[in-house]
Amino acid sequence: DAPNRIVVSMDSFYPADSAEVAAIAGADTVAVAEPTLRVGASVRSPGDEFGLILELSDLEEGLWRPTITDGAIDTVPGLVIAEKAASDLGVDVGDAVLLRHPARTGPDSFGYVETELPVLATHPHPTRTFAYIDITHAELMGMGGIANVVQVDPVSTASEGDVQRDLFDVESVASVQSVTASTRAVKDQMGQVTAFVQMMAFVVLLMALLIAYLTASISLDARAREQATMFAYGVRVRTVMGMAMTESLVIGVVATVLGVAGGIAAVWWMTSQLIADSLPDFGIAVALRPETIVLTLLLGIGVVAIAPLFALRRMRRMDVPGTLRLVE
Repeated sequence: DAPNRIVVSMDSFYPADSAEVAAIAGADTVAVAEPTLRVGASVRSPGDEFGLILELSDLEEGLWRPTITDGAIDTVPGLVIAEKAASDLGVDVGDAVLLRHPARTGPDSFGYVETELPVLATHPHPTRTFAYIDITHAELMGMGGIANVVQVDPVSTASEGDVQRDLFDVESVASVQSVTASTRAVKDQMGQVTAFVQMMAFVVLLMALLIAYLTASISLDARAREQATMFAYGVRVRTVMGMAMTESLVIGVVATVLGVAGGIAAVWWMTSQLIADSLPDFGIAVALRPETIVLTLLLGIGVVAIAPLFALRRMRRMDVPGTLRLVE
């Protein structure tokens, strides 16, 4: 409901009705301001244990709430965790996990406590560290009415830069950025990696084309006497060329099947083993796009099948008597 939402992080914890929060809500570029709470935590089950970025916000009527893929947001205290987190923890909706979270131990002191909470629902974010609790249950941490983040929906005429400039002089503000800022950063970084991979793929494809041509050329040269014999018996050039292309087609089909199978196996190993060990917080899905299949079939089968055509001119100009006299 708020696609242009901006996250204003504060430099400390403040009451939700404090002057610091009111200064953010009262900015000219801000249409709606919703105080929320964001803390570090960790979750544990018999299956695994890892850290969380725990956000307490209004999951019923707030500016935003995570997409629910399983379960439902209930009135009882509970966690909304990522599907990746649920898989790593080995739990389903309704199962209990142990949440280690900060809690007030005095007027100005905090400590970490452990609370057993059920998993109310799961969301599809590919990063397992993002978890949510309805802000009505902030008393679990002794932080009812406390905020350190303000979700902002800017006025229709204001951009992210306008809001940043407007809140620049508010002393309690630590950072102001769009909710898509981290996504854009990851996308830019992945774009650089993808561009490098695409360059490598282009070079490999050129090598594949060259290998297909050389293989067909060498094969035709090695069978020159066989071809000359067929020509001597009146076999047409197009028939001999059709035989060569059929052979190349069979080779292309077998090679493409083996290549695709090997490629999928390599990608599976990279995502399920290599990336899973080096970046355990990220859930990577393997998808084979139709464009990839079409390109693979075109290059792996089509190009290999037509490679003998490059030798057609030489085949037509073959010196049949001279080739038959050739001694290897």
